[in-house]
Amino acid sequence: MGLWLGETGALAQTTTLEVTSATLEKAGVVTVSVDVMCGGDFVEAFLDIDMVQPVGRTKSVEGDSFEDIAFSCTTGETVSLTTQVFPFRGRFGPGTAFISPIVFVEDPCCSAEADDTTTVRLRRTK
Repeated sequence: MGLWLGETGALAQTTTLEVTSATLEKAGVVTVSVDVMCGGDFVEAFLDIDMVQPVGRTKSVEGDSFEDIAFSCTTGETVSLTTQVFPFRGRFGPGTAFISPIVFVEDPCCSAEADDTTTVRLRRTK
């Protein structure tokens, strides 16, 4: 999915985020891998991941990667990043979940963020 990262300076670029895998661990934690194809030269960028899994008709389990992953990249470079998403309360389980990777970019002139939501089907690891 193409994402617009701002309107001035090096941020006036399109950057692509793609969730490449989401693995459900026994403890209810999900390991998520994301490819970031940089549309500009980013000296300081950060990846955070939010996740929501519906449970029944009115409830959901929500989680976050808690620590932002710092990275840098140049135009056209693809950076592969992996982190774990921990639920706030409850546990993630098998089924549909919505993963939202968020990239924050710091630039001398300004900062911006981009995000996207991907639907995944979680299955337990064997």
